[in-house]
Amino acid sequence: KNNLRTIANAESISKFRTCYLLDLRNHGDSFHANDMHFTSLVEDVIHFMNHMSMDKAIWLGHSYGGKVAYLAGLMYPQFVSSIVALDVAPKSYTDRNELYRHLLTV
Repeated sequence: KNNLRTIANAESISKFRTCYLLDLRNHGDSFHANDMHFTSLVEDVIHFMNHMSMDKAIWLGHSYGGKVAYLAGLMYPQFVSSIVALDVAPKSYTDRNELYRHLLTV
């Protein structure tokens, strides 16, 4: 959240839209839980969006958050208008994760 505050507060962005800066679970000021599955992190953000009555959003994620944004686009395209992923390592996890193998075939 703090890493992106400068971007969110930039006049060219904040003048035209409302920005919400969320910490993923177990990060920053968020709640802590044993479950760190990507799908659970996506569900956390979708829950927030529903709570705020948001239909769609631009998902901007840094590192781990970028991967969460990519998965959200696959799982809930109706909630994602676009994705901005910053500093995401080009590492493949498909060999270890059945969900990603399935999503790549969609």
